[in-house]
Amino acid sequence: MHGTAEFLIAGATLISGAFIAVAICSRLGVPSIVGFLLAGMALGPHGLELIDGEATLGAVDAWNRRIPDCGCDPDFG
Repeated sequence: MHGTAEFLIAGATLISGAFIAVAICSRLGVPSIVGFLLAGMALGPHGLELIDGEATLGAVDAWNRRIPDCGCDPDFG
């Protein structure tokens, strides 16, 4: 459960940051995609480290294990 909470907090942080960055870019006349990219770079694990990449991947992995098997082979190797 702890991983899921971190994942939701990370998602809310990223969405909030993206909203602010897109609003600023819109005011400056810059395409909104630039705002999304800047928010991801600034908030991600290589920027301000507000979003922990390992914890987020762990939560996604745990969520994927709950989904019933669709018969697909997830190993591409």
